[in-house]
Amino acid sequence: MGTNPSFFVGGRCPVESISYHDVQEFIVKLNAKTGQYYRLPTEEEWEYACRANGSEKYSGSNNVDVVAWYGANSGGKPHPVGLKQANAWGLHDMSGNVWGWTSSLHTDGVK
Repeated sequence: MGTNPSFFVGGRCPVESISYHDVQEFIVKLNAKTGQYYRLPTEEEWEYACRANGSEKYSGSNNVDVVAWYGANSGGKPHPVGLKQANAWGLHDMSGNVWGWTSSLHTDGVK
């Protein structure tokens, strides 16, 4: 897509140091390049995926160290995705690592 704006660059690391506008620009380019329709999940969709029909405090566990990189265990840097335990639906890194963006769309499609 051009350049990687991340401060921490490495294989399978999440992108950080980007704005919501940067993400929207990337999605426009991705859609044009693939002919597919991609978008950020809504906050409701993200929460549903994070919970995975579970009741744990964090996505996939009540023990944050098992499922997330955060201030106390990250060394102040992002880590490659998929190293921590997944939630019940096989989704990794829903808790911790870097901040995530959601869309302003509502689930009914109204902006």
